[in-house]
Amino acid sequence: MQDSQALRKQIRNSVYLQEEKAVRELASEKYLSNIQKKSVERTALTLIENCRKDKSRHNMLDAFLMEFGLSNQEGVALMCIAESLLRVPDNKTADRLIAEKIKSGNWLNHVGGSKSIFVNASTWGLMLTGYIVELDNEIQSSTKSWLKQFSAKLGEPIIRKAIFKAMKIMANQYVLGQTIDDAISAKTKKSLFSFDMLGEGSRTENDSINYFEAYSDAIKRIGRFSAPGKSVEENDGISVKLSALHNRYEFRHESTVMKKLYQRIKKLCLEAKTFNISLSLDAEESARLDLAMQIFENLSREPELNGWDGLGFVLQSYLKRAPLVLKWLDALASETNQKFMIRLVKGAYWDTEIKRAQEKGLKEYPVYTRKVNTDACYHYCTHLLSLNQGTLYPQFATHNAYTMALIAEIFKNQNFEFQRLHGMGVALFDEMQRVYLPSLKARVYAPVGDHNDLLPYLVRRLLENGANSSFVNRFLDDKEPATKLVEDPIKKISELKEYRNSEIKLPHEIFLNSETKRLNSCGLDTQNFNDFHSIKLIHKQMKNKFFDANSIINGEICYNPRITQKSSFDNREIGSWSSASTKDIRSIAKFCNSSSQEISKKSKLQRIQSLKKMADLLETKALELSYILGVEAGRTIDDALDEVREASDFCRYYARQAEIHSREQFIEKEAIGIFLCISPWNFPLAIFTGQIAAALAMGNIVIAKPAEQTPQIAFRTVELFYASGIPKSALNLLLGDGVMASKLIGSNLNLSGIAFTGSNDTAYEIQLNMLKKKDSIAFIAETGGQNCMIVDSTALPEQVIDDVLASAFSSAGQRCSSLRVLYLQEEVAEKVIDMLTGALESLEIGDPLDIKTDIGPLIDDHAAKKVRSHIQKMTRSAKLISKKENRGIINKASFVQPHIFELKHISQLSKEIFGPVLHVIRYKQENIEDVINQINSTGYFLTLGVHSRIKAFGDYIFNNTHHGNYYINRDMIGATVGVNPFGGSLLSGTGPKAGGPNYLRAFSKKRLLNKHSLIQEDSYLNKPMLDEQESDNIIDGLLETLDYWSKLSPSQRLETPLSMRMPKSQKNNIEYIKSNIDLPIKLSSPTGESNHLFYASRGIILFLLSPDMNESDVVKNIFLSLVCGCAIILISDKNLSDMCSKIIKDFDVFAKGQKLVIYLDYSQVKSLIQNKNILNIMMDDRLKISSYIREEFARRKYGILNVINPLDSSQEVTTDWLLGLVLERTKTENLVASGGNTQLFNLSDDSNVIAV
Repeated sequence: MQDSQALRKQIRNSVYLQEEKAVRELASEKYLSNIQKKSVERTALTLIENCRKDKSRHNMLDAFLMEFGLSNQEGVALMCIAESLLRVPDNKTADRLIAEKIKSGNWLNHVGGSKSIFVNASTWGLMLTGYIVELDNEIQSSTKSWLKQFSAKLGEPIIRKAIFKAMKIMANQYVLGQTIDDAISAKTKKSLFSFDMLGEGSRTENDSINYFEAYSDAIKRIGRFSAPGKSVEENDGISVKLSALHNRYEFRHESTVMKKLYQRIKKLCLEAKTFNISLSLDAEESARLDLAMQIFENLSREPELNGWDGLGFVLQSYLKRAPLVLKWLDALASETNQKFMIRLVKGAYWDTEIKRAQEKGLKEYPVYTRKVNTDACYHYCTHLLSLNQGTLYPQFATHNAYTMALIAEIFKNQNFEFQRLHGMGVALFDEMQRVYLPSLKARVYAPVGDHNDLLPYLVRRLLENGANSSFVNRFLDDKEPATKLVEDPIKKISELKEYRNSEIKLPHEIFLNSETKRLNSCGLDTQNFNDFHSIKLIHKQMKNKFFDANSIINGEICYNPRITQKSSFDNREIGSWSSASTKDIRSIAKFCNSSSQEISKKSKLQRIQSLKKMADLLETKALELSYILGVEAGRTIDDALDEVREASDFCRYYARQAEIHSREQFIEKEAIGIFLCISPWNFPLAIFTGQIAAALAMGNIVIAKPAEQTPQIAFRTVELFYASGIPKSALNLLLGDGVMASKLIGSNLNLSGIAFTGSNDTAYEIQLNMLKKKDSIAFIAETGGQNCMIVDSTALPEQVIDDVLASAFSSAGQRCSSLRVLYLQEEVAEKVIDMLTGALESLEIGDPLDIKTDIGPLIDDHAAKKVRSHIQKMTRSAKLISKKENRGIINKASFVQPHIFELKHISQLSKEIFGPVLHVIRYKQENIEDVINQINSTGYFLTLGVHSRIKAFGDYIFNNTHHGNYYINRDMIGATVGVNPFGGSLLSGTGPKAGGPNYLRAFSKKRLLNKHSLIQEDSYLNKPMLDEQESDNIIDGLLETLDYWSKLSPSQRLETPLSMRMPKSQKNNIEYIKSNIDLPIKLSSPTGESNHLFYASRGIILFLLSPDMNESDVVKNIFLSLVCGCAIILISDKNLSDMCSKIIKDFDVFAKGQKLVIYLDYSQVKSLIQNKNILNIMMDDRLKISSYIREEFARRKYGILNVINPLDSSQEVTTDWLLGLVLERTKTENLVASGGNTQLFNLSDDSNVIAV
């Protein structure tokens, strides 16, 4: 026998065991003879047939699961109500939740579908309201005629009460009691019980203490009924979730866990020993298994617990390492001279494990992807348990007839017990005892808790048992041949083409079936023992490394006077760098001006292959890069590793996009030339890499200008670009401050485009500097955000806390997407605020290179001072809710303590605050429009989140706001390339979205070369113009019209009188627009998440006519703009006034009684462009007035000008042109939020069965 430590090491090496290898090993084990297999099959078949015959033992839940599985909309709707209804405190929200879910299903299809009178009478369309009234036979047999009348007569209050009652009825089928005393009173004498105190895991230290006290009290009360003279196996027991005993129960917080959690679980074990009852450590997510094993081992070696055989471990057979864990438990028991209780389960977090592995880009899944593989592993573990009777007491938790028959065959009369969930499997267990095992020992796993705590547990049960592949779902269904339910898993495995479920791709392959056909970036898991120690080793090796960075021009390093660089964490010297000189600026301008055309002609295939190689290099160097990010930029380890993955994703995604575009044959002919990429310090690797990769992919020569705070990571990244095969002449690095960048823009450099991420103030300065250039310059800007989250009373508070903490305080709040303002519905505000306060206190502030750190330093002292100034202001003008005290960092200049303030109104915030400060605002549900108006009034439209179980609520917020990234029931950060393309509008940027399908187009637009002026407009600017109020009235009128018009799709707009104005020649263009922007585009996603790209109107277009424009061209542009959802202000000189008047009359199109096209002359331009709602100008860039307009916009300092060149008669609509009229918006929804991933649970397990 191997010793436990050797096995422990083997287990750690098997976390991501290849499924093919794991299943092959399972299939090779011969522990049953053919005679035994036949016996198992006969026994299982008899059990099923006997249970089906005896209808008296079928309960309501059996009938419900047969009628409403997860494969139909009605079953999913019921699960959504079950998940959230009982925690909703206000009637209005409860009514809205009920109404939406009821309307989402076709309930009449289920009438008469069940043999249960209860299910039919209620049809679950009225959600079990049948108990309210007497229903005669006529009603029971035909509900179609009375269904609407009945619900109408009852009214919302009665329906609400009925559904609340119905949910409680369903809940009580699974939960033994709301208190431990209730549960003990309700339990039957003939069965043993293992009680479980329900809960979602603690989020605060107070939660942990409360759970500990509840467990302790339960042990004492259970112990009162235990028999001292009996063995522990003959008494009731308790199951404990370790996540309930400590709110940071994670591997990276191991030291704290061992100090606090371990002492608590040890005390509970000592109490259980005193009362001679068992205590089992319940199974949770696989990332916690190693830590759970360490805690279990420590407990097993405690001298105070010697002589107690009640220490139990719950093992999940869907884990590929389960057999090894079982062998480890046996070895540990032998070493400690103990006997452990082992509850073998299938596993309850399968969908979560699949989703997490995909999101993190892990090398494999820790769980099997097929149910049949899990069944085979369960059976093999059963065999292993039969070999270790002296050390392990088996407890088989199953509701599967074949598995029960197999256990009975293997164990015969050995000492073991079956376990079932309360409310399930009664008929099957009774039949097994009656026919085969009269002395069968059965223990009931009995959850205890109030209705709020039981909801997630209830949904988990519905997910497991309502899935198509579930034995419970099919067990009593006469339509399902019993023979299909008693098949030997090993036999089924032998018929598979491949052991892995082909519908569940490996984490790094999940995007191979998407349009881009690319690999997902590979990630490391800081919760994994081996990955963590790999990180620790590399970081230790780099600790004393001295970094050096310089500018690079055409591959030549520019050496200039050194600038010492210090860590923002502890102010230690980490390296030096040098800023580019004036001479360097002249040199780079000269080189780029002479080389851009030649470089753009080089092989596109070479560029694409180099970018793919760069993605691989970034992953190879991930640990090195994560160290530089930590020591230079203060990035925590998790943040740094995520950033490396994002950089890798950018390279692969843009390489594939370039391949797609190359088929359209426009890369070389439309490469701009010289692109300046200005990146920020908050994502100094990912954004830096993304900008460069996009520009290179389209054949441009690149000058990369990183933030002055992060030169080292930039320098190292450029080295990797060169190593990947990018020509040194194509990528240049310029280090320095913002002044240096301004000098470069103002030099004689023939600059063609600028990609910028940073503050609005800097963006406006760049706009002004661009005016110095002779030719127009493409400008792609991503600026800031006053990002908000709205939480209603249907949201799960624990999930809200997790997502708010991540959104507001990850990266010390230094993300463009960070949550700044949290709106809480008043009915739940107090509870959520209390939980937030406690959860904030549990965050760790400190060294970013320490694995347990949640919040590191701000980038520098200057940034910290700005945030502290805001905190001082809020302390005077707002209510302080909480702040994280940490004496160790108070004197460190770059650290800022996280704060939470409560505001009355968002107007108390004048600008974006870039740091760990969250603001909370309470709202009444009836005032949700005011909340939306507050959010829209900021002018920032970057990210917005909603937590609600009411889909209509989420849709309403989305349809009445303009944010580029919209998240439902998840955090608001961590946008994934190609999945959640990132970018906003107005004060949040220009678009197109980074990491989206249109981003490369911004790096490849043609530049107009003909610059002669067509008209002298200056004289018009001095004539009388509209006063500010008149201008505002015009704009407000159009905005009111757009509130209706912009929400229609192009097809819907063409169903209005607008269709009567369609020029005959525009049919192809209309079809092109409809095919591109009519419907949202489904984006590739990890499982359990939905992502869609929408196109929304940019709003009001100021259309400045050139003096030579003809009527047909003007009509064409107006019509196409209207189809895209825009409104038009037509501007011309006197010579075109008659034509414009005629056009306006022809376009007398009304939307809710308001015009969409109006006409003014050039004298009004000056007043119009001062209005903050004017951001879009349609004009020929050769107009002389265009220079004036660009300058006015730059000086206005509110948003960045969007110029659309009008189409002439010969030009067709292109995607590039459309992007001038529409904005990109992404909607991301966590599908698992309302209980679980129903789509994943319903995947076929027989997708690759060999036809026989």
